[in-house]
Amino acid sequence: MATLFIIIISEKVYVQGHVCSDELTSLCLEHYRAELEMQLSHQSSVYVMLGRLAETHRDSIMSALDSIHDRQVHQLKRNMDTGNKDEMKLLTAKHSDKRELARYSLL
Repeated sequence: MATLFIIIISEKVYVQGHVCSDELTSLCLEHYRAELEMQLSHQSSVYVMLGRLAETHRDSIMSALDSIHDRQVHQLKRNMDTGNKDEMKLLTAKHSDKRELARYSLL
């Protein structure tokens, strides 16, 4: 089976090196323009869909990061509260005077 090469150069159609008739030229150009319009119309819908997918993916990543952040903040608060309680127990055992204890706890 022979391969057919069509080349469009400045409104003239060349098929395997021969200049074609005006009817074939106009038919090929019309077909090429219709194909180009179809590709451009589908291309815009593809970009819209890609934008939606990117936004959905970004939202899911942001919610995952928010949950990780909230978990870490909760853990840090719990660790700080535990550390403060332990420190207060040590100060209470070390200092029996309430005034002196209040002074150390304010520092």
